[in-house]
Amino acid sequence: MANSLLDLPNELLLQVALHLSFSDLWYFRTCSKSTRRLGQELILSKYGIDLLDPQLHPFAYLVYSATAFLERNSQDPSTCQWIANHLAIAIHDRLPKVFGIPSTLDYFMDVYIGIFMDSLFLDLPYCSPCQLREWNQLQPYTPQASLSSAPPHDTPEPTDPLSSLATPSSAFPSPPSPSSSSSSSNLALFTISTVSDTSASLYTATIHVADLLSTLDNVLSILFSSNRQKSFIVAHLHRMVLQLTHQYRRIDEHDRACCGLRICVLLVCRLVDQGLLSIAEVNSFAGLLPGFFITAPSDVHMSWNATPRPSPPPSRSPSLGTLLSQRLRQQQRLTYPPTQPDLTSSDDRLSRDPLSLYINHPHWPLWLQETKLRMMIVLDLARGLIAQYHARKIARLDIQYLTNMLQETVSAFNVFK
Repeated sequence: MANSLLDLPNELLLQVALHLSFSDLWYFRTCSKSTRRLGQELILSKYGIDLLDPQLHPFAYLVYSATAFLERNSQDPSTCQWIANHLAIAIHDRLPKVFGIPSTLDYFMDVYIGIFMDSLFLDLPYCSPCQLREWNQLQPYTPQASLSSAPPHDTPEPTDPLSSLATPSSAFPSPPSPSSSSSSSNLALFTISTVSDTSASLYTATIHVADLLSTLDNVLSILFSSNRQKSFIVAHLHRMVLQLTHQYRRIDEHDRACCGLRICVLLVCRLVDQGLLSIAEVNSFAGLLPGFFITAPSDVHMSWNATPRPSPPPSRSPSLGTLLSQRLRQQQRLTYPPTQPDLTSSDDRLSRDPLSLYINHPHWPLWLQETKLRMMIVLDLARGLIAQYHARKIARLDIQYLTNMLQETVSAFNVFK
């Protein structure tokens, strides 16, 4: 008989860890010496982060602690300033006195930017399929959006900004739970509420990470007169898009990659709003987005005798025909048999109903889903860039890649006229 949590089998502990966030497991390991090793093993099993790795830099350990602190205390508007002050002093204390200051500073910037950005995707693999499919429920980005959960910005700062990153347990809100006597309708309402809460939490976490990076940039630019952080942000954004592209090609991670891409785009919009990314850098980021999708807007002209687009090199991803065939086998919700229709009278049918050959095509659901995601991304980026165009009074808005995406997507719908 188990007398404590430590006596439970590893299988049960791993199942419990699936319902906990990174900050929960991080603060669990700080409860006592006995839970410290257990918490580290759960973090390693769930997230692949080895806190006992001798090659893990102590500064990276501090950044992971700041990530958990930000997740726990995101309602406090002064949290970003606390973390920025703490990390700035930690960087200053670890810099060499004479030689190697720029390279060491670049290393620390690369570490904390990578960890903060990756923290947005830590818990995505453990969201329910219902929550991942609702990637379109993420709130569209609004320039200088105010977080409804945040108190007014005139909240007084604590007297000691370098205080411990520990936080009382009362600051952690308990998740809502359905009543034991709830009916099926109440369960459905709870499911919808859970999906909306997840979307709101992802949006809020993205905004907080961008605000923290902006605060850190202000502090470090004052201390070290360095503007190198922007180049590392661009590099990590490109890395994230490439990772999501490969993840999107896996059948069981399709919805997760779509949700991750929307989070990445929202992060870009907020960074533009904070002045950390220029319009040219956003345009370069938009140039990576067409490679994420399997279909192109021009694929709307679907034909039963059409050949697929040329496949990318074998070292990058499978061919388009293989991906479409796998995706069709996965989408069991199609109500029509994927058999080739009789094309002898296709001209007569097309003259009567021009949409029949397109909507009944087995590749139509994938094209429509990707077109919907593509439009959401383009509108989010355009909304943020246009706001900066008016705010900064830029003479010319050079967004060639973004404009091409918008024109190709809109022109594809001309077939339905």
